[in-house]
Amino acid sequence: MWKKSYLSRLVYSVLALLLMSALSFGETINVSNSTKAGFSKLETNRSKTVLKYSVPSFELNEINSNTISGKRVSLKNVFLPNQAGAPDLAVESKMLMVPTGAKAVVKIKDFNIKTFKNIDIAPASEMILENDKSPLRYKKNNEIYSRDEFYPISPVMVSDTKTLRGIDYVNLSVSPFQYNPVTRVLKVYSNIEFEVSYEGGNGNFGENKYRDRYFDTVLKNAFYNSELFPEVDYNVRSTKENEDFNYVIITPNDPDFINWANVIKEFRTKQGIRTGIFTTDEIGGNTINAIDNFVNEAYNWDIPVASVLLLGDYGNSGNTITSPTRPHPYSGECISDNLYADIDGDHLPDINFARITARDAYELEIMVNKFINYETNPPQNENFYNKPITALGWQTERWFQICSEVVGGFWANNLGKETVRINAVYDGNPNIDPWSTAPNTDIVVDVFGPNNLGYIPATPGELSGWTGGSAIDVNNALNGDGAFMLQHRDHGEEVGWGEPSYGISNLDGLNTENLPYIFSINCLTGKFNIPTETFAEAIHRKANGALGILAATDVSYSFVNDTFVWGLYDSMWPEFLPEMGSEPSDNDMILPSFGSVAGKYFLSASSWPYNPESKEITYDLFHQHGDAYMNVYSEMPQELTVSHNGALLSGVTSYAVSADAGAIVALTVDGNIIGTGTATGSPTEISIDPQLPGKEVTMVVTKQNYIRYEESFTIIPPEGPYPVYNQSNITDADGNGIIENGDTVSIEAELKNVGNEVATNVTAILSSESEYVNEITQNSASVVTIDPNMGVATLSPSFDLSFVNNIPDQTEVPFKLEVDDQTDENKESYFSVTINAPLAEFSHTSNIGFPGSGDQVEYSVTIENNGHSNLTNLELLLTSESNSEYYTIENPSINIEDLPFGESIDVAFNVSYDNNIPLNTTIEFDLTLEADKDFSSEYQFNQLVNNPIIIENNFDLFPGEGWSIEGGQNWVAGNGNYSGGTPPEAKFTWSPSTTGDQYLISPVINTAGFSEMKLEYRHSVDHYGQGYELKLVSSSDGENWTELKSFPAENTPATLDSVILNPINCPELGSNTFRFAFLFSGNSFQINNWYVDDVKLLDRSQNPVGIDEIIPAVTSLYQNYPNPFNPTTTIRFDLANDSDVKLLIYNARGQMVEQLVNNHLRTGIHTVNFDAKAISSGLYYYKLIANNKVMTKKMLLVK
Repeated sequence: MWKKSYLSRLVYSVLALLLMSALSFGETINVSNSTKAGFSKLETNRSKTVLKYSVPSFELNEINSNTISGKRVSLKNVFLPNQAGAPDLAVESKMLMVPTGAKAVVKIKDFNIKTFKNIDIAPASEMILENDKSPLRYKKNNEIYSRDEFYPISPVMVSDTKTLRGIDYVNLSVSPFQYNPVTRVLKVYSNIEFEVSYEGGNGNFGENKYRDRYFDTVLKNAFYNSELFPEVDYNVRSTKENEDFNYVIITPNDPDFINWANVIKEFRTKQGIRTGIFTTDEIGGNTINAIDNFVNEAYNWDIPVASVLLLGDYGNSGNTITSPTRPHPYSGECISDNLYADIDGDHLPDINFARITARDAYELEIMVNKFINYETNPPQNENFYNKPITALGWQTERWFQICSEVVGGFWANNLGKETVRINAVYDGNPNIDPWSTAPNTDIVVDVFGPNNLGYIPATPGELSGWTGGSAIDVNNALNGDGAFMLQHRDHGEEVGWGEPSYGISNLDGLNTENLPYIFSINCLTGKFNIPTETFAEAIHRKANGALGILAATDVSYSFVNDTFVWGLYDSMWPEFLPEMGSEPSDNDMILPSFGSVAGKYFLSASSWPYNPESKEITYDLFHQHGDAYMNVYSEMPQELTVSHNGALLSGVTSYAVSADAGAIVALTVDGNIIGTGTATGSPTEISIDPQLPGKEVTMVVTKQNYIRYEESFTIIPPEGPYPVYNQSNITDADGNGIIENGDTVSIEAELKNVGNEVATNVTAILSSESEYVNEITQNSASVVTIDPNMGVATLSPSFDLSFVNNIPDQTEVPFKLEVDDQTDENKESYFSVTINAPLAEFSHTSNIGFPGSGDQVEYSVTIENNGHSNLTNLELLLTSESNSEYYTIENPSINIEDLPFGESIDVAFNVSYDNNIPLNTTIEFDLTLEADKDFSSEYQFNQLVNNPIIIENNFDLFPGEGWSIEGGQNWVAGNGNYSGGTPPEAKFTWSPSTTGDQYLISPVINTAGFSEMKLEYRHSVDHYGQGYELKLVSSSDGENWTELKSFPAENTPATLDSVILNPINCPELGSNTFRFAFLFSGNSFQINNWYVDDVKLLDRSQNPVGIDEIIPAVTSLYQNYPNPFNPTTTIRFDLANDSDVKLLIYNARGQMVEQLVNNHLRTGIHTVNFDAKAISSGLYYYKLIANNKVMTKKMLLVK
């Protein structure tokens, strides 16, 4: 939803009639007799690619607007315009692989030119946001139009070398037109033959370690010379258990989320996708930097991660996972998980990212089971697959109607579907209007219309059903038999679609069990960082809603959105655009998340190098809500024909499977992949790791539009007896029934004969290489016979052994059992014993939150035993070696008899601080706990004494620890520095439009003993209209508020402001429940944004003089701003001590390109300006070396 949409559409329609639209009147000009238009490959190999570009004809189309006149030049298959402001000449581009390390060099070998005089070429229009209702804007770039020279300089251009998943490539573009705007001469290259040669490099295309079965399908579709794509055996991959996962699930550190992550892991692992789970705690925290660093690390594993699922809603605390933000021309900033997926800073995803925005166990069960049940037991109803849905809002100035009707026409004409069309009119008259008045519409209609692909008729008037589409129609189409897919294209807002009007309030009308996948191609319906529920979240969380959904996190751009969609569909159905991308194959799959990646690549290659800004925003906006490997059925599913032996022989290294050609076969044992293969329709030998008998193998076979096949069977020995470990009964000497560290135990083991003969004279030897086994005093046992038909037999005597002390809780101690029988062949079996131990976890509070000189503080320490056995005879000792002359620990030692597991206890330590303690003195306390069985644990905490900064919030996390928002959802995280500080910041935004009081509230602060405080902050106001108040308020109960300061309702530049608090103006000062808040009161529609940052509450009671001259507590390096930048940016760093300082700039290859600082600097805050006008665009690193620290951050230069 955009702010101006609150104006009535009636008013807008009247205005639209008064404004001249961009109408097109075209003529076709023939220039050659070539039979094929566009690119042709004449030769391609490891050293060069020879190409020909032909122009049989082109179109000149008149531009009519209220600001400018002239013509534009159009070509088949070129959907997007030239760079805004430049002569609008069609340019076609491709992505071309080059050998690793090579440079692409273009040499034009031959060409034919025709010249046209007195041609007035208009500038290309600006790309417009979808909420911009003004006419297209045309403004000449005078740097081009004032020069007596041809634009572009060369008809063939090639980019610098870039990288996608280990493959070096270049963007290659051909502009068969050159225009001199002074002489008004147009040159047309009817034929160009040219060579792209590769200088240097290693002759290989990409690094094989980055190859991935699913991702490579996307890459092959993207590269024009894909026949050179490296062939690899996807079935020879890592067997490591802890790293090198194809698929990574990042989950909050919560048992429910971890359990459902394991459900996904098991499901995907069975089909041959190596899946690993990492909690936010394990990767360093729920912060942007921690997640980004982990993803970058995973991308450099021996087998780089190909897909990542974020299992959780957006947030910075609780069961959530945060997301980065990027600048946005309308909203100021927007969130984007794609910034994690982009490894090298070009905004194109190198990893397939997806998110499931579940908030709790209830939603996890719905959202995970949706795709598992769907892929395992897909709907068995022909109409579900025969009646997909297109829904759109007609707007003559846009391509909304073309975008969805092209998809629906493809389904109907190529796939034989009965597409259900649900349409409504936003603006215009489809009965008499052309398909669109936007530039290049004639080319789009030519490609998709009756002269070529035949997906749409020549004019929209030849179709009916353009009006009247409603929410009832959408629900009726989805209920009952349902639809496998729904394609929507129109305007959107956070809560739903513009036309046909359909939103969260309509979802209660859904009752289908046959779930659709939805492409919600519009604005804002996927803005999952707002506190309230978005449309995408709501319909995905609803049991009868969507299987999955693709949606944008903010306002998107017209035309590039549509191009993205067509590339996406061409990835899922390669026959969609038969002259582009790969040929259809037996291995094609409809994977929407990978399709989104492919659509972004397709958009990137469209009319390169023009309009990069609108393209990059599109890459960052659209997100997959659902599993990263979610597979959508498009036809009535068939049964796979699979044949194989009913058992697997132990020790063999291959297994023969016959299945339908192109099907993927995976074999797993105990959750580990032992082999995968691609079926051929005939018996195929799948290489496997040799297995021991007695276990089960699970085989899963998958193929597009075939029901997932799953079967388990046993691993058996080739011949003879085969006794193996079955289970055991363990007793401990102390008789408490819990196997603990330090225990002496007896293990009564059972053997099972999984062979086909009776085992006799069976003996077993127990051993372990674990450091946790103290001694095995009885390591042998035997049994006379074990009949394979009689179950199990118990070994005698029991194995006796002892464990060492201080084993970590829940450690699995491994054992090996070597079994011998009449065959004299050792059979090895393995099992483990789980050790229970205490696990002490600490927390503390104090009776004085901000102690000063002379204070006596009681530190209450809570000790929780979260392990699985009791702690006994606890000894606690509190010590400190830092600044010990300024305090006394009154009771450093405390003894406790026991602490049972699952319980907690509180102890109190008293510390007295001296009267002469200096400002900002940090005391580091060490608490040591020792107990029986050599148990020990440590806890450290710091106390800052005489700290003038009582509370500080830079909004690195929003709203910040202990902070809260009340009264509404308009206080959000901001990514800019509009308030004048360092990003990020807090922001009150107008949307959603509400009326009332909304607070951004500090934590509760104990201000007892304070006589004067200073509240300091930065802020700025982006004003829109009257009808609101901005205030700074305080309270002692959170209900009754005192005004400290008010701010005018007007534009306010970035300001560093403060207010002095004393008992006169702030009666709550001195309360132990003091808090303050930034208050917005009134109609949020009347403000654009209020920005707040760098909030500090300072004590002025003891040392009011010089209190603001704060020495940085730690040496820190901050993110540069702006970032991305062109060509200047500012880098800030803090020095806690005087130091020799170096600040260095490196490129992505690790080469130093500039030294900004090499000097001895004083303690304090420092800023350095970096001017990058002398270096090229790309990813750079800046490194700070100071105070015996080395810190590095990334920045992106975009020219």
